[in-house]
Amino acid sequence: MIKFGASDENYEQLHFWEHDDEYKNSFITWRRNMAIMYKFCTPASKDLFLDKVVWNKRFAKYVKRGWIYCKESDLDSIRSFLMAHSDVVVKRIDGACGVGVDKYKAADFLSDSEKLQSLVGADSILEEAAVNIEALRKFSPSSLNTLRVVTCIDSYGVPKIIAAAFRMGNGISHTDNIVTGGIACYVDLDSGKIVTDGLNVEGKFFEYHPYSHLKFKGFTIPCWKEARSLALELALEVPEARFVGWDIVLSEKGMDVLEGNIPPGEELTELDMNGKYHKVMAMY
Repeated sequence: MIKFGASDENYEQLHFWEHDDEYKNSFITWRRNMAIMYKFCTPASKDLFLDKVVWNKRFAKYVKRGWIYCKESDLDSIRSFLMAHSDVVVKRIDGACGVGVDKYKAADFLSDSEKLQSLVGADSILEEAAVNIEALRKFSPSSLNTLRVVTCIDSYGVPKIIAAAFRMGNGISHTDNIVTGGIACYVDLDSGKIVTDGLNVEGKFFEYHPYSHLKFKGFTIPCWKEARSLALELALEVPEARFVGWDIVLSEKGMDVLEGNIPPGEELTELDMNGKYHKVMAMY
């Protein structure tokens, strides 16, 4: 594990105990993922992607859902926002990996003056809850299910798609992050078809979703070509950030970009267990 920079989760997911050093050396592990980030992304670009408010403003044309920053909004503005949206999400600025993301009915705040007041000055983003298209929502209706598309800009300035995954909740949670109980499966980059079983944070694979009982392998992501094109377009918005994982929602309002992740999680990048470390490093 130490030799190749693997975390405990990497070790379990990639079945390192079953393989030799050549196999292990092919993967982007946790430590290597961090090293790639420092090689491929400037400090300023990393700061941009870490600041949810600045990022939302910078990528405003790709964000289809309404949002406001509570710390910069007064009570009337927050109340007006809540009255305009039936379901909302509160995201803590310091949250990550699905932690600090809570979904509410707007009425929960509007009917409780103390709860409503708690949003004023909060270091959180209040946003309209995006809604998946039916084809993706049916896998896990309780959560917002997203595509993670990992891009890397090569040494010639050309963006390439390195990996893609479909992430969904477990049928109970409202987030799709595998750290908070979600499930992910790998998407073929050409066809948009799911080519692996689902995987959870414990390294357990599922042929069928445990809640909806839908089979993962063989399902084709709708609008895949459009999602690919969007990811490549996004990659060039901040070319100083060369290695990014984009979270894209196929929503009822169209393609909605949730965020960009620096670095993208290695557990999703290597979900197909087909080592990509040397491919990415060759692009430096």
